[in-house]
Amino acid sequence: MDAKTIQRRLVECAHAVHATSDGLCAGWVKQVFSSLGFGMLAGDAIDIYDGDCPYTDTADLLVGMVVATSREPYSADGRAYGHIGLYVGDGMVMDSAGGRVRRVPLELWLSAYGIMAPPRWGWLAGIALDQM
Repeated sequence: MDAKTIQRRLVECAHAVHATSDGLCAGWVKQVFSSLGFGMLAGDAIDIYDGDCPYTDTADLLVGMVVATSREPYSADGRAYGHIGLYVGDGMVMDSAGGRVRRVPLELWLSAYGIMAPPRWGWLAGIALDQM
């Protein structure tokens, strides 16, 4: 994994933070960042998608970036608010779905959650971990 210490620490936090209830995927992402010391950040998945995720080229994807979509077909919450996870490197995304934290191959995540809206990625709240 090509990442700075703080990016690797975020991945460790992602493994340590417990799953959230269904429909609270953004809450899990924000808890991961909070456990790293950034406090509780605002927004649901669609807010983060719209405000923090400008990238669509996987060449721009870095460890610790949020990966999000504004709509997904698997739940009422997903259709209204989208879905979000964290890129943890080595072609993997972690998210909270179905009451558990999952580690999913990026390509599978993108194809599964990109059905209704194109996935995008970026730094949560503009916190560019690769610059710290």
